[in-house]
Amino acid sequence: MSVSVVLAIQALLFGDGGLTTFGANCFNMAVVLPMVGYFIYKVISGNSDINSARRLAGTIVGSYFGIIAAALVAGLELGLQPLLFHAADGTPLYAPYSLNIAIPAMAIGHLAIAGPAEAIVTGLVFFYLQKSHSAFLSRQASQKDEGKLWFVWAGALVVLAFATPLGLLASGTAWAEWGANELKEILGYIPQGLGRMSGIWHAPLPDYTIPTIGNIAGYILSALIGIAVVGFLLWMLGRWISRKKRIKQNPTSTGVS
Repeated sequence: MSVSVVLAIQALLFGDGGLTTFGANCFNMAVVLPMVGYFIYKVISGNSDINSARRLAGTIVGSYFGIIAAALVAGLELGLQPLLFHAADGTPLYAPYSLNIAIPAMAIGHLAIAGPAEAIVTGLVFFYLQKSHSAFLSRQASQKDEGKLWFVWAGALVVLAFATPLGLLASGTAWAEWGANELKEILGYIPQGLGRMSGIWHAPLPDYTIPTIGNIAGYILSALIGIAVVGFLLWMLGRWISRKKRIKQNPTSTGVS
């Protein structure tokens, strides 16, 4: 749920990811990635103690192969599009590259860069929780423990928000994240299907930029706005789920809290 909410905010608020690909993105990143990762984690960790090295190893390996699985599924989705959706002359209507290009392009970058980064970050977070908040991992955390951890997460998010301008150091666009104009530069034309849908929604803060302020300040402010919006929506979602549970446990209650 949390990943899907983040993807929705990225698409609606910042024009990142896109509305027409929202379902595929949710499937890849909110279903395939965590399910594969958690399955591998459970196989490796088994019934070991929550503070054991097996748990940490399962987290690292699971997070690595989870993101690889999501990348391969995305490559499959992109690579099938020229075969399934094309004009009478064979020109692709949407994604322009076939399976022999799309799958290696998605796999190589994730195997070599995104996968190791995912494994390192996830491993460090899990290691920290093992050492400092192991009760949280075993679902035995008290409200006091959860309060302390909330401040840790909030601090980490603020640090990450102020680190987002580092993304400006990278040139170009990630593979398969092209806009219509970028595809025109690459291919010499805009695929008809993408061209028709490119104007469906105009994000208020496209590409994490804010008019009248510089790119660095725009990135930081966009990150803070995104964190605030996602946090509020997840808080509302949590309240709704809790309310539904209370009503289910006590059908005679009106559900008003």
